[in-house]
Amino acid sequence: SSSSSSSSSSIAKKKTSTTRKRSKAEQRAAEQRKKKREALERKLREEEQNRLEQERQAELAERQAIAEELKRKQEEAERRKKLERIEKERAEKRKLREAERERREKRAAKERKLKSVEQAIEYMVANYDSHRVEATCALLRKVCLNIVQHPKEAKYRSIGLTSQRAQVALVRPIGAQVILRLLGFRADADGSHMVLASGAMDVRRLKSAAEKLGRVLKQRATELPAMIAKSEELLEARCRKRVARQLADGNGDDNKDDEAALLKKERVRAQEHLYYGLMELKKVVSNVVALPTSRNFCSIDMSDKVYEARLKSVPHMLKMLQYLGFAPNNNGYLVVEKPNVSLFEASLRDVSQALAARGSSTRIFRALSKIVSRATTKEQWGMLVSFIELLDGSLERIVDTPHEQKFHKLNVKAVFKRVGGVVPDGARFLTLLGFVLNADHTRAHVPYPDGFDVDLIAKKRVELNRAWQVLSAAHRTANRDHGFSVFA
Repeated sequence: SSSSSSSSSSIAKKKTSTTRKRSKAEQRAAEQRKKKREALERKLREEEQNRLEQERQAELAERQAIAEELKRKQEEAERRKKLERIEKERAEKRKLREAERERREKRAAKERKLKSVEQAIEYMVANYDSHRVEATCALLRKVCLNIVQHPKEAKYRSIGLTSQRAQVALVRPIGAQVILRLLGFRADADGSHMVLASGAMDVRRLKSAAEKLGRVLKQRATELPAMIAKSEELLEARCRKRVARQLADGNGDDNKDDEAALLKKERVRAQEHLYYGLMELKKVVSNVVALPTSRNFCSIDMSDKVYEARLKSVPHMLKMLQYLGFAPNNNGYLVVEKPNVSLFEASLRDVSQALAARGSSTRIFRALSKIVSRATTKEQWGMLVSFIELLDGSLERIVDTPHEQKFHKLNVKAVFKRVGGVVPDGARFLTLLGFVLNADHTRAHVPYPDGFDVDLIAKKRVELNRAWQVLSAAHRTANRDHGFSVFA
């Protein structure tokens, strides 16, 4: 029994040893399989990474090739565009040269037909507007008279052609240089001057040309300045009648001082009435010059309040309109049929000159001049600038929305607070713009509806801006000239 038990034990040990060996062998085999599998997976991963890298490199190379091809095409397109642009510019230059050559040939052909000073003047009158003709004739006449009065001074026998004035008056108009050549002038080597040699000077011919040019200037003048002067005479007579009536009614004493004061006040009102009438006349004339074929711009509604207040009420104004060609039709309008544009252009110049001559005499200009003269510091000037801007904005709102009564009122105290202080005589200045002040000058309003004249307010706004532009520029210049920098 002992031998059998030892034998079974030996057998069991052998089985265990065999099992352990088999297990170790299986474990080693499993580890080897695992290593092989990992090595295979690693190899597959490396191969996949290599494949992906090759694909990425190929894609990059393809992209780079596409980019280079695109860049090459763009460069080629730009080069073609540049060549086309250069060729186009060359073609345009050739075209311009040809056009300039044709223009010069046509100009030379026209100039060859002008054999005398009279023909040259007639050509300019027929082909150019009144401003150009007047500028050319005035400059040529001045040249002739200067040489006649100073025959020995060479500077008067040389005319520069490069300035803006000479280009407009002498170079561009056909006929101007013809007159100079007929008088003996010749172009210098570089063409920048026309020179009259002393040996070619003919005083009698120069005097004759000056007379002819003077006659042209006289013929192109309008009758409006004389009519405006006549209107002033009638206004003066009207002022004297009113003053005499006031004195007779007991509104003034009989002494000369009161009469002079009343007459002065009436004259100021009359001149202002004429001034705003001329502003409306200028508007009418400007409209016709701008669109002479427009029925609306060539007619005036006689039922309009502006016509009644600005034109009809001014002495001699209707005769001015009649002189320009306006005539009443059956529909209650003054109409100008087929307006003479040259006459209207010359009239616009004359009316503008009449307004400029009277611009410094308006009550707005004189009152603003006093206010500007008191602005002696930077702070005062800043207050005044803000004050004028505020007034302009207030008038603009009234003109744009005339029936919005909330814009017709001003709180004077609030105005001065907003601009930074009280502007001397600022409250009284409001009355010149159409406002009415209360007793303590703290509030102002525009009368409405009685006495409300939006057209007059619009014109006073224009006058305010004109006066401010002139006076502020003069004030700044004066302070710079005296070495001050507070208004810079």
